Amino acid sequence: MKHIGFAFVCAALFFAGCANNTADVPGKTVIFRMGSTDSSAVPDENPVHSVILTRSIAMSDHEVTQAEWKSVMGEENNPSFFSGDDLPVEKVSWYMALVYCNKLSIHEGRTPCYKITVDGSPLDFAAFPFDDIPTDSNDEWNAVICDWDADGWRLPTSAEWEYAARDTLTATDIAVWAGTTDSEKLPDYAWYGKNAENTTHAVKGKLPNGRGLYDMSGNVKEWCWDAWDGRSPYDSDQTVTDPTGQDAAVVKFHIHRGGDWKEDKRIDRVSYRGYAQPWYKRQTIGFRVCRTVK
Repeated sequence: MKHIGFAFVCAALFFAGCANNTADVPGKTVIFRMGSTDSSAVPDENPVHSVILTRSIAMSDHEVTQAEWKSVMGEENNPSFFSGDDLPVEKVSWYMALVYCNKLSIHEGRTPCYKITVDGSPLDFAAFPFDDIPTDSNDEWNAVICDWDADGWRLPTSAEWEYAARDTLTATDIAVWAGTTDSEKLPDYAWYGKNAENTTHAVKGKLPNGRGLYDMSGNVKEWCWDAWDGRSPYDSDQTVTDPTGQDAAVVKFHIHRGGDWKEDKRIDRVSYRGYAQPWYKRQTIGFRVCRTVK
């Protein structure tokens, strides 16, 4: 069995300063309780259920920046509303995030995770033009296949993201926000409606959570892999292993996590799940990347 271990690394290893900040850690199988029953929980955060994660992954310690995005996708293809190399890239659709992940993987000599077949032929992501990314719902792109064993970069699953956002390795000690359970201390860890002054901020400007990850609460929402119809598919006594969401060919929404610079603290909680269409772009949504580690 493969075992999970979170090795928190730079998102793009060919950028200056990132080359030595990597680790392949075997880790261990993780079982944790996903969801929330606290007073701020909304119905779709329930029921709380057990999740087993068996894949070892390495996750970026920060949201993908505009400098990283431009280095992969081209200087002219920065979609962001706010401008700054150290700011998180935003106005990124789920489709766009898939292309970034595959192009980054190809650049680094890794095996891309995502396969999209159009008119019977797989897309060549190495040469795929930015302007050809769909801007409306696309059935062929919704049927994308992820190779979970590939070593390329990908979006985390919602369960991987939630586990990484929490601060402890125990199944019962659950952080409300990424870094703290105390709402008075949240401004130390997150850019959100109370302190962000209606803009994004440079990544890693606040304290990291207990796993060394920055901005998992606030700054920008982060796309996850999972398709989701807004209702929990789980029973309270159900244990699920490596969940990847619902059928994206049927469900036309994907999960984003973590809240953003304009939301209140309720939306920034680690158990809160939002969702949007995969073509949806807004200045509140970005992403971070991870990869499977053998």
